[in-house]
Amino acid sequence: MGRRTLFVVMESALGVRDETMLTQKLLDFYGLPDVLTLREKWVKEEIEREKIKDFAIEVGSCAAAGDPVCIRLLEEFAHAWAGYAIAGMKRNGMLDKPAAVYTSGSIFKSATDVLLEALKRKLQAANPQVRVADSVYEPIVGGVILALEKALGGKVSDKILQNVYASARTNGLLRNEKSIERIGE
Repeated sequence: MGRRTLFVVMESALGVRDETMLTQKLLDFYGLPDVLTLREKWVKEEIEREKIKDFAIEVGSCAAAGDPVCIRLLEEFAHAWAGYAIAGMKRNGMLDKPAAVYTSGSIFKSATDVLLEALKRKLQAANPQVRVADSVYEPIVGGVILALEKALGGKVSDKILQNVYASARTNGLLRNEKSIERIGE
């Protein structure tokens, strides 16, 4: 999303897209005077390219403020990502069965529900039984749980999961305590 945001700002400066609040926010983020300088520094790799991922959450803030370019950007992103989930459900014979899709990533922490609602609409059009929820943990914790499952032969005890939860909470790796639920429970 961050990289796409950069290109949307450049497209806006060229007049391909409408003006957006993102332009000034992105210039401030990189400490640059104008989009031309941003474009030159991006092409010449004179600015930190990885840093752009930290900017993605601003799309949600601008969408919440009513920026139509940002609203459209979030809808495009939701449409694309829903396609991956739908393909996975189709491949696994789940389009006509209850399924859950858990969101993760900083963009889902934004100040608006535009992205989440667009994702739900697209997913539920393909499978009315799909449930979309915020993941409990940041992705790294999910990786730890998967590694534990593999190391322990598929079953992680409740005691270990409680320890993982406590550690995640202590280290700021909980996304949403309200979404503590598992598929099938």
